[in-house]
Amino acid sequence: MAVVAVILILGVCIALAAIPSIVNKRKMANAQQERIAQGRLVDRGKSLDWFKQVHVFITKTPSIADIGGAIDFLALAQDRVIAEPDYEKGRIIFAAAPQGKTSLRDNYMRSQGFSTKSDTGSFRASLICAGQEESAMRYQFKVDSYTAVSGNLLYADILAVNVLLTAVEKAILSLDPETEVQRIHGTHGRA
Repeated sequence: MAVVAVILILGVCIALAAIPSIVNKRKMANAQQERIAQGRLVDRGKSLDWFKQVHVFITKTPSIADIGGAIDFLALAQDRVIAEPDYEKGRIIFAAAPQGKTSLRDNYMRSQGFSTKSDTGSFRASLICAGQEESAMRYQFKVDSYTAVSGNLLYADILAVNVLLTAVEKAILSLDPETEVQRIHGTHGRA
C-alpha cells in the first residue's frame, strides 16, 4: 500500500512539473499566431533552414541608412531585439536583448545610436552592404551567432529572428518592390 502511495505521489509531482512547460509552449504559440495576424511575422514552416541561410537582397535602394530608416526599431524593441546601426560602415547589427536587463526604452535608444550599458543576449545577426552589382546594391542578412541549449535553438530566438527578418524584408521591399531576393545556405556560428 505504501508503494502505491509513493508511486501516486511521484506521478502527481511529475504532472505538476510539466504544467509550466506546457503553458509556456502554448503562450509562445499564441504569441507567434498574434504576430502573424499583425503582419510582423511570416510563417516559415517547421524547417529552420531560413535561420541558417544568408538572405541576399539585390535592390536599387542606394544606402543602408535608407533601409534603416524604413525598419520599425520600436516594434523590434518590443520583441526584445536591439539594433545597432553603423551606417558609415554599411551595416546594422542586431542582437537579442538579455531577459530582464534592458527596458523597452533602452532597446529603442540603442537602435537610434545611443549607447546603453546592457550586454547582448543569445543571438546576433547583421544586415550589411555587400557591394554593388551594375546599377543595384547587394545587402546580406544573416544570423552571425546564437546560443543553443542541448543542441537546440531557443524558441524565443527563433521567434525574434523571424520577426527581425520579416521587418528587414518588409523595409527593403517597401523601398524597392522589384528587389530580387536570394537565399543561400550559409555559415553561422554558435556563441
